[in-house]
Amino acid sequence: MDKFVEIGAHVAKGIGDEVYEKIYKLDGVEYVLLETGRSKDLFSDRQFGEYGEAALLSIIVKSKNKDDVFSQIFELLGLDEASVGLMFEEKPINQIKSYF
Repeated sequence: MDKFVEIGAHVAKGIGDEVYEKIYKLDGVEYVLLETGRSKDLFSDRQFGEYGEAALLSIIVKSKNKDDVFSQIFELLGLDEASVGLMFEEKPINQIKSYF
């Protein structure tokens, strides 16, 4: 069985900033990366003309916890509302290697 899976989320920057620490503390979460930038596709709130600030979250989760963690992140991000973002699950990961 695969050990880990990546869950990704693309949300408005403010939402990503607010939930980063909460996601990191969820049971089964091994790693969270938050990157920010601008997007014109997903969000109705656009601070820069046709662009809005966006956050991309990459979350590495233990495979056995992935369904529960996915549901919790969905709630934390408020993705049940329209035009606030999206989530996805990537291919399984067998090993995490640190380069530090």
